[in-house]
Amino acid sequence: MKLAYSTDRFGDRITISFRYGLQHLFFAGRQPPAGKLLLLDLPTETATALAVAPPTEAASSDDLSLFATYIGEINDNAPLPAGYLAEWLTRASFLQTPQQIPELPEHLWRPATLDDLLEVQNFSSIAWEIDEYFDLAAFRDFGARYLPEVQERLQLLRIESAAQETIAHLQTERQRLERLLTILKAAPDRLAADILALQYHFDQVLIEALKQQPFTVERWLAVAPQITTLGDFCLEFARLLVQQTVDRASLEQTIRQLAAIPRLCAAIAYDQPFWEQLRPYLALPATVSGEEIDITQAREEVIHLNLALFEGRRVGAIRPERSALVVRAEDGKATYIAGQRKLKFQVARAGGRLERYQNTLIMGDQNQNELHTALLEVELLDTLANVDPPQALARIAHLNLPADHPVFQAATAAGKDARQARILSDLLIELTIGIDADIARQLVRTPEPVSRRRRRR
Repeated sequence: MKLAYSTDRFGDRITISFRYGLQHLFFAGRQPPAGKLLLLDLPTETATALAVAPPTEAASSDDLSLFATYIGEINDNAPLPAGYLAEWLTRASFLQTPQQIPELPEHLWRPATLDDLLEVQNFSSIAWEIDEYFDLAAFRDFGARYLPEVQERLQLLRIESAAQETIAHLQTERQRLERLLTILKAAPDRLAADILALQYHFDQVLIEALKQQPFTVERWLAVAPQITTLGDFCLEFARLLVQQTVDRASLEQTIRQLAAIPRLCAAIAYDQPFWEQLRPYLALPATVSGEEIDITQAREEVIHLNLALFEGRRVGAIRPERSALVVRAEDGKATYIAGQRKLKFQVARAGGRLERYQNTLIMGDQNQNELHTALLEVELLDTLANVDPPQALARIAHLNLPADHPVFQAATAAGKDARQARILSDLLIELTIGIDADIARQLVRTPEPVSRRRRRR
């Protein structure tokens, strides 16, 4: 029985990592290279060689093929004998180390070839990655050997009758052809990978040549059309740009210059390494003033620096990697508003209209009413948690929480000890309103902010 698996590195050891069952299978003695495809050849007599205890049930001659089933492959043709494989893995003689690390003996593996893939039992699990382990020469030689067979088998295919023998023969032919054609189909993928590697090498040569010369934006932009893979090009451009450009206005002008070139615009739009280089040198002040902005549908999001934010409408100064409210128009363009979800509560408390960041923030009547009701609910829940915990629980009966939910434990504790009412109140508010309880209380009880300027003495 033959299986094909790729190798990986685990610490200073080479291993086969499985999806289920054993996490890692190591190698005794000679170590294979990492990132290679191996053939595990497990003949029936391996059971004797590995000193496996006899299975509790009668085993067929190919029981060792179920090894693949245990470690994560699905073998529909053979059910798993109860306890047999677990016994095989735990008592096999290749568990030689004091730490009981599973190690595969040298004689049970070797580098896989394309010819081997015609016989392995777990072909479906490796079919999608064949091109990663074999070069074009291997595919060329394989094609020279097997393309005549493919042509011959296709010519001989006939459906002459509905006899059982005919069906069985056609199934065998189909499986053989499927494997042959799947392997051959991987050749174009290998070729595409090699072409990409050549293009990447050519790009690196151009980038290194640019780095040897004094940096100018014009020189780099003139070479950009020759670059195929723009990721490294944009990253190096950003690094040199911030080293040479000390004027923030010039830096922003260069970004706009890049955005005006469609191909470069697409490359930098959401390229995080590019923007990470620029982030310490960019400011994102407000770009919108004197407008009336509806924040009824605004959502709180963590804002990442990208071209959309750089060019977008900003209400107040926006800080990347922090939360802000985002209003998205039907065309997909966004307006970024400095503030979190509590800003919507503040607008609701102000009657649905609030002056902020030199703009007027408004909310629809329906949303105002919903928020006003929510704020009243906060005060009610706070009160009931202290004076009537069962009545407080009745306010969340519609949530159908499980009996072991912490809110029920908190209610029981609050009925015995008034000091536990704060915990119950926090849970009730967060379950009902959906924001942190302390923030909700602050919105309910804190008056509108006043100037923090200190009076002159």
